[in-house]
Amino acid sequence: MNIGWCLPLTATNRKYQPRRWGGTKCQGLGSHENQGTGQTGVHLDLQTPGQIQLFSFSCRKMELRIGENNIELLEGTEQFIQSAKIIRHPQYNSWTIDNDIMLIQLQEPAQLNNEVQPIPLPTECPPVGSICLISGWGNTLSNGVNYPDLLQCIEAPILSDQECRQSYPGSITDNMICVGYLEGGIDSCQGDSGGPVVCDRELQGVVSWGRGCALPGYPGVYTKVCNYLSWIRDTIANN
Repeated sequence: MNIGWCLPLTATNRKYQPRRWGGTKCQGLGSHENQGTGQTGVHLDLQTPGQIQLFSFSCRKMELRIGENNIELLEGTEQFIQSAKIIRHPQYNSWTIDNDIMLIQLQEPAQLNNEVQPIPLPTECPPVGSICLISGWGNTLSNGVNYPDLLQCIEAPILSDQECRQSYPGSITDNMICVGYLEGGIDSCQGDSGGPVVCDRELQGVVSWGRGCALPGYPGVYTKVCNYLSWIRDTIANN
């Protein structure tokens, strides 16, 4: 399945790297908001072109692989674009993981086609119960390791703020949302960080953190994108 707004990021100048990205610590996922910007999470690996995301590591250059589906193969749909600027949220807190979002400016615009499409920013915050699409190349096992070659997708609901805070007492800020199932079984995981959460075809979340993967009582925690619309637009306008 190819999702035109989800892409891997790597801290490299090479034109192609396989799934493990040569062991670099600066890797991740992103989402594509427009032809010249990408968004991702600060603490993670990386994210897609066209949206804004944050990183907690000290990568100064990233390569965005747009139009990717099978991360182990060159299928002819990929676009390799270097980052021009990486802008993390000025109030990112690596201890609480608050404001886990950043923006990536591309050196050149992405070419939009059937394989590469931007995902719009939200017009409002998502209602509780909204079913959202979460995608990435992260681990598919709760116990063990299995990193797929093909892009994976799950559907999961937005949980209430009360459910979220009860799952993680004292750890949830107003800039976080929980998405998933309290009974467990379906979740994002390691390697999905920075990836998009799309609800009703709008970018509502960025994969951020959680306890384990798909564990009962511990849904995934995501950056609440609707809280950052002014920052995103102001940052794009000033850069």
